Amino acid sequence: MKLIEIKKLEGTITLKSGLHIGAGDTEMHIGGTDSPVIRHPHTREPYIPGSSLKGKVRSLLEMESGLMIYTDGNVVSSKILKMEGVKDNKELKTKGEAILKIFGSSGADREDETCFGPTRVSFADCYLEDEWKQMAKDNSGF
Repeated sequence: MKLIEIKKLEGTITLKSGLHIGAGDTEMHIGGTDSPVIRHPHTREPYIPGSSLKGKVRSLLEMESGLMIYTDGNVVSSKILKMEGVKDNKELKTKGEAILKIFGSSGADREDETCFGPTRVSFADCYLEDEWKQMAKDNSGF
């Protein structure tokens, strides 16, 4: 596999409802929160990890593809592409192959001759905009 080019897509995420990405704190303390929000370790500001965005985009693509009914709650894999109902459906198989080509295949697929290799996509963490941070500090606009 040889890198030919890099394409960069940028955008703005606007939350129209609440968002909670848990920090996974395993200890409960008296008076502590039972579901802390993930925060940047240096600034202590909430942010959206790139891994959360990547997982959401993949799950939405899998949902749109129609393959989720074959996965039993797991991610699409090359094993799914060989199942009855998928292997003979050109549209489903093409969508599944595209997802695996973009997001890569797992270590379990390495023994398979249809291994799609490593991920070809990277998602960066998303931080609060400076303008929004200032509004929150000033407690205005709410």
